[in-house]
Amino acid sequence: MTESATNLSTAPPGGDRFARWPFYWGLAVVATCCFIFYWPVTQIAFSIMFILWAPPFALAVLCLLAIAMWCGLAALVRRRWRRAISMFVFPAMLIAALPASFAADYGTNWLIFVVHKSRYVAEAEDAAKAGKDFLLWDWGGNVMIGVNRFVVWDGQAEAAPGSAQLTQSLRARFPETEYRVVQKLARHFYLIEQ
Repeated sequence: MTESATNLSTAPPGGDRFARWPFYWGLAVVATCCFIFYWPVTQIAFSIMFILWAPPFALAVLCLLAIAMWCGLAALVRRRWRRAISMFVFPAMLIAALPASFAADYGTNWLIFVVHKSRYVAEAEDAAKAGKDFLLWDWGGNVMIGVNRFVVWDGQAEAAPGSAQLTQSLRARFPETEYRVVQKLARHFYLIEQ
């Protein structure tokens, strides 16, 4: 009898417990965003396929957000602090989904480059022997979003993305084209979007 009394005394009053579903659904939304913004998937996801997945995904996220906010406010009114905190985890994870997807894109770009690095370096060395100082590899793109990605080897530029040296070097190569340096992949290797 004393053991059950001890269990009751340590249990939160009035059923005030942390809910797990907002955390799990938040993780699902973050994982989905990371998957969608992964470059090879982005090319397909933001094509005509956008009509098929985006409205149901947006509706599901909005419904989950409304439920989490409603349950969170109800828990606040009833002074169930643990439940209220757990309900506001979902909106927090929703806010974190976009930065997480950018970080996942950055990491996967680097991993894809590392997997193919030996080929890129070999081709760059052959180009340097032939007297060239610039190579371009197409990483694909999408007409619907108007973005194409390239890996660039610039034997002359050794600079951080956004620096004047890299900007001048790439401007000489693409005088009429708008581009953005996405990230530096290795020495003399850059990922750009056009």
